[in-house]
Amino acid sequence: MDPRIERIKNAADYLVGVLAGRQPEIGIVLGSGLGKLADQIADPLVIPYKDIPGFPVSTAIGAVSTTMKATGWTSSSSPSA
Repeated sequence: MDPRIERIKNAADYLVGVLAGRQPEIGIVLGSGLGKLADQIADPLVIPYKDIPGFPVSTAIGAVSTTMKATGWTSSSSPSA
């Protein structure tokens, strides 16, 4: 298998496991300077980039681009449930 495809599959499998059956309607990945916007999300699921297999982590000074936040759960279970 192409190593790029394998990295993508590993990352996707990890995210499916973290979501544990939940299906977010919205996923947000923000760049530098937009972290305060993400702080406005109620009941977020935060996934550190460093935990996702094969996912790049920013090395920019002051970058907080180390999380993914998802909200808008389509089932009755939310990340805090």
